[in-house]
Amino acid sequence: STSEKFFQKFPDGTHNVKLTVTSGFQTDVAIRSVYVKSDGTKDPVLKSTTAEGEQTGAKSGPKRPQQVALRGATPNPITTGGTIAYALPERTDVTLAVYDLMGRQVATLARGTESAGTHRARLEGASLPSGTYVVRLRAGQTQKSRRVTVVK
Repeated sequence: STSEKFFQKFPDGTHNVKLTVTSGFQTDVAIRSVYVKSDGTKDPVLKSTTAEGEQTGAKSGPKRPQQVALRGATPNPITTGGTIAYALPERTDVTLAVYDLMGRQVATLARGTESAGTHRARLEGASLPSGTYVVRLRAGQTQKSRRVTVVK
């Protein structure tokens, strides 16, 4: 396991920042558009936008996601239950399902047409035996998957 701290000072303006983190078999990429403004007398003001288009560090509400995204289960591993979050850039047909490692579908968490934005679905760990599962999101022509572990 490697942990590295870093600091980068940016001049005033908008900058795109990409951070890739790999842990075991899972890789996450965070892309941020960072706006920096400093008046020379205090620390710069940072406003950041996530890859899904949600603004952080700013007072305005979340923006529409820019791409389909499937976030991992929270918490992971799941004991009694967890939440799966996913983002949609536009209104689209969605299927969010859970599969065992043999490829059998064991649960459907969401199915139907959903609006643009960030959505959450509940995965009940109590209804599944201990093990590793794959959560698959189908949104229009896009497919994303993440692993989740259930522990009793």
